[in-house]
Amino acid sequence: SYSISGIPVVEKSGRLVGILTNRDVRFASDPEQKIHELMTRDNLVTVKENGDQQEAKRLLQSHRIEKLLVVDTEGRCVGLITVK
Repeated sequence: SYSISGIPVVEKSGRLVGILTNRDVRFASDPEQKIHELMTRDNLVTVKENGDQQEAKRLLQSHRIEKLLVVDTEGRCVGLITVK
C-alpha cells in the first residue's frame, strides 16, 4: 500500500545485515515468518558513501539489481540508491 519495494535491514548499531525486497517476500505464505528468514543477506552489493555516480551506475548494471546499498567505513547503512 506504500509502494515500498526494498528496505535495508540493520542492527541497532546501524550496521547493514541485509535487504528485504519484493522479490524476497513475493512467495512468502506465512505472515508470521521473521524478516531475517526472508531477507537477502549474502553477497550484498554496496557502495561507499563517497563513491561516485558512475561507480554506482556500473554496480547496478553489472549486478542487474535495482537497489544499491550505501555504507560508511564502519559498514553502517547510510543510504539506498535505486534505479528509478
